[in-house]
Amino acid sequence: MEQNHEMHGRTGDAFSRLLESLSPVPRDFDRSPKEETHFVNARRVLTRTLIVFAVMFVGVAISGYAMYRSHVTANGLEVAQKWARMSPLPETATGLHVETRGGPFTREFTIRFNAPPDDLDSWLNSSPGTSNLKPVVNGRSRVYNVEPGNGAMHAEVTVDDDTNLVVIHTYWS
Repeated sequence: MEQNHEMHGRTGDAFSRLLESLSPVPRDFDRSPKEETHFVNARRVLTRTLIVFAVMFVGVAISGYAMYRSHVTANGLEVAQKWARMSPLPETATGLHVETRGGPFTREFTIRFNAPPDDLDSWLNSSPGTSNLKPVVNGRSRVYNVEPGNGAMHAEVTVDDDTNLVVIHTYWS
């Protein structure tokens, strides 16, 4: 019997600590079950509110980016037309693509669109930048090296007669 007490004395504290570490955390008895439900509901409401705000933020960011791209397209088209001294695009223009590059000290625009050949010729003849120019012919493409306007450094209009694709390229630096 004395051996048992001796063994318990050597392992008792370690064994008690092991049992304490393995037992579940006791419930906080100073809170009523209603208070626990309140805390769970508050956490759930907070989580849902954060999710709603995150979804709203993403929606605003996407619509803001779409508005920005729309502005860049409209602004880029207007500036490129001024810099290349071109009339407004033909009404029959399709596939309009406006590409903007540059930063605070440089700006570059490339405009692409298609239109029927007769409308393209009429547009080129009515535009101040190309009306008095002889194009450089490269195969089935005509390149108009336009005298840039409004402070631009370069303006060029290329017409591909096979695809009726027009590319206006202009930049300022």
